[in-house]
Amino acid sequence: MISSLFSSLDLNSDRTMKLFDTIPVGISITLDKTCRKIKYNKKAAEFLRIQPWKVFLDSGLNNSPLKMYHEGKELSPEEIPVQRAVWKGETVKNLEIDFVWEDGTRKTAIWNSNPLLDGEGVIIGAISAFDDITGRKRIENELRIVNNNLAASQEIAHSGSFSWDLENNRMVWSDEFYRILGLTPGQIQPSFDAFINMIHLEDREKAARDILRFASKGKKARDEFRIVRSDDAVKFIEVIGKAARGGEKPALIIGMVRDITRHKHAEEMLMETRDYLENLIGYANAPIIVWDTSFKITIFSHAFERLTGYTEGEVLGLPLEILFPENSKRESLNHIRQTSSGERWEAVEIPILGADGSIHIVLWNSANVYNRDKTGIIATIAQGQDITLRKEVEEAVYANRTLLFNIIDGTSDLVGVKNLEGRMVLANRALAKITDKPFNEIIGYDISEYFGYEAGQLNRENDLEVTTSGKSGIFEETIPAKDGDRIFLANKFPYRNKSGEIIGVIGILRDITERKKAEVALKESEERYRSLAKKLQEVDLRQSEERFCKAFYSSPAMMYIQNLDGRFIEINDKFTEVTGYSRDEIIGRNSLELNAYIDPAQRVEAFQRINGSGRLQNFEIKVRAKNGKILSLVTSAEIVQLNDERVILYHQFDITERKQMEEKLRQSEERFFKAFNSSPVMMNIRTLNGNCVDINNTSMANLGYSKEELIDTTYEEHHVYGSSGPPPELIKSMDEKKPINNLEVKFYTKQGKQRTGLLSTEFIELNGEMCILIITNDITELRQFEKEMSRLDRLKLVGEMAGGIAHEIRNPMMVVRGYLEYIGNKKEFEKYADRFELMISELDRANSIITEYLTLARSRAYDAEPENLNVLINDLIYLIETDAIKEDKYINMELEEVPDMLLEKNDIKQMILNLIRNGLEAMAPGGYLTVRTFVEGKEVVLAVSDQGKGIPPEHLDKMGIPFFTTKDYGTGLGLAMCYKIATRHNAKISIETSPEGTTFFVKFDISGAPVS
Repeated sequence: MISSLFSSLDLNSDRTMKLFDTIPVGISITLDKTCRKIKYNKKAAEFLRIQPWKVFLDSGLNNSPLKMYHEGKELSPEEIPVQRAVWKGETVKNLEIDFVWEDGTRKTAIWNSNPLLDGEGVIIGAISAFDDITGRKRIENELRIVNNNLAASQEIAHSGSFSWDLENNRMVWSDEFYRILGLTPGQIQPSFDAFINMIHLEDREKAARDILRFASKGKKARDEFRIVRSDDAVKFIEVIGKAARGGEKPALIIGMVRDITRHKHAEEMLMETRDYLENLIGYANAPIIVWDTSFKITIFSHAFERLTGYTEGEVLGLPLEILFPENSKRESLNHIRQTSSGERWEAVEIPILGADGSIHIVLWNSANVYNRDKTGIIATIAQGQDITLRKEVEEAVYANRTLLFNIIDGTSDLVGVKNLEGRMVLANRALAKITDKPFNEIIGYDISEYFGYEAGQLNRENDLEVTTSGKSGIFEETIPAKDGDRIFLANKFPYRNKSGEIIGVIGILRDITERKKAEVALKESEERYRSLAKKLQEVDLRQSEERFCKAFYSSPAMMYIQNLDGRFIEINDKFTEVTGYSRDEIIGRNSLELNAYIDPAQRVEAFQRINGSGRLQNFEIKVRAKNGKILSLVTSAEIVQLNDERVILYHQFDITERKQMEEKLRQSEERFFKAFNSSPVMMNIRTLNGNCVDINNTSMANLGYSKEELIDTTYEEHHVYGSSGPPPELIKSMDEKKPINNLEVKFYTKQGKQRTGLLSTEFIELNGEMCILIITNDITELRQFEKEMSRLDRLKLVGEMAGGIAHEIRNPMMVVRGYLEYIGNKKEFEKYADRFELMISELDRANSIITEYLTLARSRAYDAEPENLNVLINDLIYLIETDAIKEDKYINMELEEVPDMLLEKNDIKQMILNLIRNGLEAMAPGGYLTVRTFVEGKEVVLAVSDQGKGIPPEHLDKMGIPFFTTKDYGTGLGLAMCYKIATRHNAKISIETSPEGTTFFVKFDISGAPVS
């Protein structure tokens, strides 16, 4: 019927067109089976951007101004809804088509199409209706983007959202809400019951009660509780809800859910951390103390209680000064006050006074505690390390090291340590003496070159065998000497660093030239014996045996004979001398019966070697002498024929002393590494590329870095020497391998603080690689002191003026003295003679003080002439020894050859007398005072050493200051005069002191610069 209706319509009449224009959707009609002529109503024309009822040739899409797409695929003519209805008779329903014009315009419409039939059911055309959904699609896309952004923001923030329609009891959860609950989006139907069932059983009743109360009253609510997710994980969530009212009661609740598990765990960790910190401070091994801005104690750890003997309750709220000894309280309080300005302590030594009066030296580090906005300090916390014992150990280490060097230097055996390049790094005087080189030149010398080619090559091969195998060895080496070649028994063993790596060879050489001569003589005697025995086997066997016996008994080596069962047949005199056993105690017994071997396994191994090869060569054993002393012996043995019987002939050499020396050297190496790490001077070892190999504790404490931060790093990485890098002198030293001595440098701590130090270097062999040992002495405080001294130099003019005044005082004083002496000689004043003598002696004493003061104050140039320091000392020897004899003390002179210098001899004699008399006065009767002269580098050194009690540390800085004295009747001008004389001669005075005595060193420039 519809088909016939459309077939009867005149599509060209205005009436028909107006009818279709009233339809609110787009209409496309065609009665042309070719679909070339399709007409559109007004709504469709607007969509297609054509005039109403204009014929639009849709069948030829190739020439069309637009293209049509469905689900991203371009439609062919056969797939267009109108054509499908006309050509295929299909009915098309709700087909979404995108239209794209050449100018980029895009529209979307929903199409429906039906074929038009005549009365007989034949297709005569088609009609299509479509609805423009472009605006709706745009809104849907924008809404989708908003929803996606919302979902993404919730996922990033890990916060979900929900809505709850209370009237219809319907809930909606966001995807992130599902994920917080451990579910995939849409996994379950959202509901109040489903949510309540996921709440932890212990929190469920309260949570349900709070939620229902909120739903009934509608106030904004916030709550926290636990949930149990589907994977059994327990999480903390925070729910925030707000109600929208629909009348008097809430109709809709919207809210947000946030996973606060990490926040909760952080709160728990914060509480645990707070408890941990309290326990850490209270029970830390290191003493910890905290004081407020008024310098009163607020925290006092248990370690501090153990250190001082005070309890926390006794000191809380009290001022810090109760912890400091009186003699250092002022300086300690100055350190404390500096922390209030933001300064931090880094390895500051402060003495602490205990409750029992004991004093502990403590090394302190501090940090300031600031308020929340970092604008002010509210407290200071300090941590200490008791180094009292370490200070004592450092002194003991120094004494032990000195003792060890004296032992090594005093032995007659040659002792030397070589690096892997074969150069000496340590040697005793005996080794230096045999090379005829000065002792100070033997270090760094390749001694193999002195041996000659063949002997030197053998020496290097022996060293290589020890370093390659990692085991000690005994070798015979020949060294040329003035009186001919000398043969030495060299015991060599690996020289290892603290990591166990071989870095060189230690050798102890004993002169066995005479012994070897005896052995050669013995060997020659044996050969003669065998030759003669062979010729006279049947003639004079007895005489040959006598010769063998004489060589056997007179041998300087221990010799003995055992049968193949190990029982002694004969021993020589040397064996008896070394072991202490007589022949009767030895013959017929074996070593097991004598309990001779310290390690019985050595006896078994020795017999196995002898039985295997028929001989034993340089086998080292330890045996027990008769008196129990442990002996180290080197044994050689061979099976020989004696009186038709196979026996074992042994040769042994006593190497006990050498073994003891090896142990002492090993201990010396251990002490070196201990001294390195405990040294109060900053020390580090670097490769020539600048990489840090090792660093001692003082460096780490002064710089503020840990060892892990510095190892395998360069100076530039931490800007130790600032942004400009290491000083050029240090780089040049590393390139040219030349040491530096006391180069003043600036360096920086981890906190960026600038310090001043004196840098010295030495080159050492470490693990087969040449390294540089860098020693830095922090002189920051010294430089500050020197600045203060420069200010005091301005008082020089005042001193010179005082000298003029002293002259004016002395002149009238001499007149008074002469008049007193004149009057005192008169007869009428004889009864007052003692009083006149007292007044004259006091005037003489005052005159001597003025004389010394004038000498100290004068600055005029003196006439210097070439003089020898030893000659000037010898001129005073009688006077010096007279002073010593009066006080029952002794003078020891050790004057080495020194060059002449430009000296003012009267001044120098005065300085020598003052130093020697000070030393004599510092000693008790019976003490020795040593006066030495020697050349050290480019300086001539005068050293005066006493055996007194040493100078207290608090007095060292005051040495040489005029009028400072520790003597009851001293003026304090004698030592000040010495410093003045040294300065005029461009010399320097330094002091070394300990409880065992004090040494004053006066070092003159060897160039002999004139006095000033």
